[in-house]
Amino acid sequence: MTMRNYNILLSQEWKYYIVKNLDLWIVSQWENIDEALYNIKEATELYNEDNDTNINMNNKYLFTTISV
Repeated sequence: MTMRNYNILLSQEWKYYIVKNLDLWIVSQWENIDEALYNIKEATELYNEDNDTNINMNNKYLFTTISV
C-alpha cells in the first residue's frame, strides 16, 4: 500500500476533540487527542480500502480567524 500524507484539522468542541481529514472529508471525534487521531487514521485506512479513487493531493489550505 502506498503511503500518503493527508491534511488533518484538529479542534476542541466542549469536551470532545473533532478531527477532520480535509482531503477525504472524513470526520471523527473522541474525548482525548490520542484517541481522536487514532480514529481518524483508522477511518482513513478503511476509506482507502473501500475506495480506489485518485484524489487530488495538491490541495492548499489557508486557515485564519475572523471576528464578527
